[in-house]
Amino acid sequence: MERDVDLLHRAKGCLLGLAIGDAMGMPTSFLPVSVIERTYGFIKDFQAPPSGHIYHQGLRRAEITDDTEQSLALATSFIRFGRIDPTDIVQELLAWAQRVENKYTSPFGPSTWQAFQRIKSGVALNEAGRNGDTNGAAMRIAPLGIIHGARSSSLEDVLSDVALACLPTHGTQVAIASATAVAWAIARCFHNQPSILDILEEAEKAAEARNQFGYPTTAPSVARRIAWVSEQVRRHRPAERILNELYELFGGGVPAADSVPVALGVFAVCQGNPRQIALMAANRGADSDTIGAIAGAIGGAYAGDQAIPAEWAAVVQQVNQIDFSSIASSLVELAQRWQPADKNEVVSFYSGGE
Repeated sequence: MERDVDLLHRAKGCLLGLAIGDAMGMPTSFLPVSVIERTYGFIKDFQAPPSGHIYHQGLRRAEITDDTEQSLALATSFIRFGRIDPTDIVQELLAWAQRVENKYTSPFGPSTWQAFQRIKSGVALNEAGRNGDTNGAAMRIAPLGIIHGARSSSLEDVLSDVALACLPTHGTQVAIASATAVAWAIARCFHNQPSILDILEEAEKAAEARNQFGYPTTAPSVARRIAWVSEQVRRHRPAERILNELYELFGGGVPAADSVPVALGVFAVCQGNPRQIALMAANRGADSDTIGAIAGAIGGAYAGDQAIPAEWAAVVQQVNQIDFSSIASSLVELAQRWQPADKNEVVSFYSGGE
């Protein structure tokens, strides 16, 4: 019984950390730090986006973006089928796209948008995401991390599932590496009270496995960038210096290789504290909603929902009308009957078979 309760705390923490990091980072997304400071001072709570925001004009204070919305779309598909079904994932994502098309300025990331257009024109699923190298897959993969964390999966099972889930929109090696690093980091938070360095090292290991699946692209090594983060933490360098160099070196932009290592760095520097993660990501700008969502999901799984500020949880649930407890419970229950993708099945999908 205690084991089940712990799983639920971590699953709910993961989902709440995702949504809070997303909503907190939403108004400052891609604003320079100087503009953030001039507009908000130091962000300590949810804020509405400034008028004319390039991506999030139309959203209200504490509203989530595509990071959380697409995560919940994947969770819906997973719960329905008990396994990865790329066709159903596409249908869920297309239904989401229709719901939010006019909700705010730019709900769609570049890789997802391009894949949608290709799918609508009749391009096969194994081809639609051939060029998807951005962070869209990593930002929405948290539900899969929860499932595999609750069932104590192997990295091989996680990698196969992530690659199949990425297929329709983000079928590149770098996108799969990034999403696998995030999913495996979340999964490892569920067991054996890992240290922050343990999580980073496992994420690096997961990213190293990228060449098993996916289309090659010209992109930096996600694994080597995560290794850089680990080294800074291992040397006990001051948090502010690590963060400054992290953003200067990798930028934290839309490419998966730029934002996922930054998100892991924010998680590490904040010692897995979901509150500190949300504030840190929001005040640093770059792709702050996605960095906050990814780092927040890992932090929430690491620390559990008890570490989430109760007032933030209440606001984000009320504003967005989402029952995170119910979704977390469904994902934990699903873990008991989950059917991981067979590696040969994944190879078949990527080669054009079904």
